[in-house]
Amino acid sequence: MEDYRTIKIRIYPNKLQEEIIEETFCCCQKLWNMMFNELIEYHKANKSIKYIDIKKYLNEYPAFKKVDILALYSVQFELERAFRQSVSTGNYPHFKSRNGRLKSFATTNKFGGLEISENYIVIKKIGKVRAKISQKVEDVSKVTNVEIRKQGDGKYYVCLTTTKEIKNMSIKPIRILGLDYKSDGLYMDSDGNIGTNHRYFRQSEKKIAKIQRNLEKKRGGIQGKENSNNYNKQLIKLDKAYTKIKNQRKDNLHKLSTHLAEKYDAIAVEDMSMKEIVQERKLHLGKSTYDNGYYDFLRMLEYKLKERGKMLIKINRYYPSTKKCSSCGKIKNMNLDERIYECPSCGLKIDRDLNAAINIKKEGERILKNM
Repeated sequence: MEDYRTIKIRIYPNKLQEEIIEETFCCCQKLWNMMFNELIEYHKANKSIKYIDIKKYLNEYPAFKKVDILALYSVQFELERAFRQSVSTGNYPHFKSRNGRLKSFATTNKFGGLEISENYIVIKKIGKVRAKISQKVEDVSKVTNVEIRKQGDGKYYVCLTTTKEIKNMSIKPIRILGLDYKSDGLYMDSDGNIGTNHRYFRQSEKKIAKIQRNLEKKRGGIQGKENSNNYNKQLIKLDKAYTKIKNQRKDNLHKLSTHLAEKYDAIAVEDMSMKEIVQERKLHLGKSTYDNGYYDFLRMLEYKLKERGKMLIKINRYYPSTKKCSSCGKIKNMNLDERIYECPSCGLKIDRDLNAAINIKKEGERILKNM
């Protein structure tokens, strides 16, 4: 069985290559807005979606012929898909701003032309670009899509979408672990271990606040008016600070998920909604939930287990893992401020999160037996 994986590679284009990339960004943004305007006018008049003939735009604007034609056809595909999805919900997509902080365009490797070496990558229309390749691409022919991105801090990346062979469930689960979500430590497992207590955003909160205060003093951020150079420089500082936090968090989550995927045959977790936790104002856990990245952690854990022929078991979110005694099975109501579970039936006294993790593990074992 095959599945899709995305490999992100940092690239270092020279000045000429930067000009080609920026021109492609500009052409894709302009084409999107023109076709989008045509779709809106037709839909408002006829209440239906029309097929756009992209060739008339390519013939009308000579600048479009200078960039990768497949990137422009990709714009058409993405716009039509986004328009259908948005119209079904009663809304329209958005026009794309030329001054956006994040820019990207996608092309395909359907006709070849992509080459990857130890320290460079060859991209159609751009040429041989110096790159920092940390993850090996085993078979370039399996790369389907190539996306070029420019982040707000000015760094360029290439995202390669490739197919990867996934093993079937070949390992009989022997080592099983239960995980319970923990806002101040990512998770508590059924063995009593806490995942991590890194709070990368909170650690950098004062630094970010200082950058934002300096940003407010600069001239810019007003719609229709040009930003000053100092304003743009301060924006880049802000983007770099946020990028560092994101990379720190992602690095930590990758290390933890890889360790668990290597050590255990099956891992049971609650199929919980992180959005509901963030929106629950009584809990005041919005910032902590975003900071620990539990949703991304589960996503990483799921595909890493699958690659190794193992599995992630998702328990029903309404399963009473917190209220149930992990020793005798007695149900007891718990308030949010109660951190120790004391069973009125068997007298068990245990950490609230550890009790829940053990119950999740037992429920996961039950599900495995019935599979």
